[in-house]
Amino acid sequence: MLRNLEAISFDLWQTLILENKQLGRSRSELRIREINRVLEKDGHGFSESVLFNAYKGGASECSDIQSRGLDISFREKVRIFVDRIEQGLWDNLSDSTKSDVTISYDQSFFNWPPPIRIDAKNVLGALRDAGYLLAIVSNTGMTSGMTFREYLKKLGINEYFHTMIFSDEVGVAKPATSIFELALKDMKVEASNVVHIGDDQKNDVAGAKLAGMQTIWIPASVGPNGEPDFYDVPPEPKPDIVIRELSEIIGAIG
Repeated sequence: MLRNLEAISFDLWQTLILENKQLGRSRSELRIREINRVLEKDGHGFSESVLFNAYKGGASECSDIQSRGLDISFREKVRIFVDRIEQGLWDNLSDSTKSDVTISYDQSFFNWPPPIRIDAKNVLGALRDAGYLLAIVSNTGMTSGMTFREYLKKLGINEYFHTMIFSDEVGVAKPATSIFELALKDMKVEASNVVHIGDDQKNDVAGAKLAGMQTIWIPASVGPNGEPDFYDVPPEPKPDIVIRELSEIIGAIG
């Protein structure tokens, strides 16, 4: 049972919005095509296979950074990708090309955006109307926190949140307790009076518990069409509650 709740924080990816492999693949292919076009305009020609390998390597390097509870700015993530295409390439690009590459890398998200969970708007509205402070605490990968903010506005749910913390903007990442503490400080609530909801056992359950928060685990949607695939309760530390749909939150918090 959850106790003395004043606030609820949410993970974003696979918790409020649902990715699937086809969306991710289409977004990656578009990023590579668009960036290749920008580089060619600046006199730098590369095969798509070279860009694809650089993209995968850059994503892996950024993931390794986050696994240590850290993060870097979105522009720095793009620089890592570009320098994996050719060492030192970033410094050889004009400022306008650097800007165009960064925009292409980021804005491709809007061509293949992950859909919002079908029950998310109703749940968020009900929780806000019940008097809970709501937050997002999310790691970011190949899309910037700024773009996520814009997307949440397009979805019409940004107004529900008192605070939104994205790892590329604050330099720390889940499962580090410090990223949760930033949200707690902004909401001016004690960790024990907050429940964090997310799909990732390490980042969302273990990380939030280390920060002193209560936790709800919602298994990730991993099917080809975004359908949920449910697992047994994860290993220690166990979440306080396991749900299958966001709509179950209302009953879970009593």
